[in-house]
Amino acid sequence: MIRTQGVRLQYAIEDEPLGTGGAVKQALRYCQPDMPAFVLNGDTLFAADWRQLCQCYTRQGADIAIALRTMHHFDRYGVVETDSAGRVTAFCEKQYREIGNINGGIYVLSPLLLCNYPDRFSLEQDVLSVSVQHYRLYAHISESYFIDIGIPDDYRRAQTELPQLFE
Repeated sequence: MIRTQGVRLQYAIEDEPLGTGGAVKQALRYCQPDMPAFVLNGDTLFAADWRQLCQCYTRQGADIAIALRTMHHFDRYGVVETDSAGRVTAFCEKQYREIGNINGGIYVLSPLLLCNYPDRFSLEQDVLSVSVQHYRLYAHISESYFIDIGIPDDYRRAQTELPQLFE
């Protein structure tokens, strides 16, 4: 465990690739089982309001709360559909959309949620895509700053935009 600037950090290191779900499951072992945990994608920056996401999780009695980002004119991402109460009803494949809400890669969930999954699995395919039927999955939609540095052009763009955000 490392302590820096008043924050305790503990790392979960994969000895072999475990998939996104397996890696999250391994890291959740370090969390308090009775407290919700935040899970963040490492290749995106999304300035969603984490307090509102946590309130969504608590208020809805959700198994998983997910931060969604509204996007315009895109084909790079799949869309997450929700009902009027904010419950996720479907994950749709990538295709051109005029407007839609995408998975922003920020989740709140119980550290115990994934304990019965195997050590190696995909969070997106094995949990989220089937969660519509098996879990109470709710969304918080945000218009906050979002960048996915998973492609070189956006990685380069982030080099100029991110320092400006933190000035």
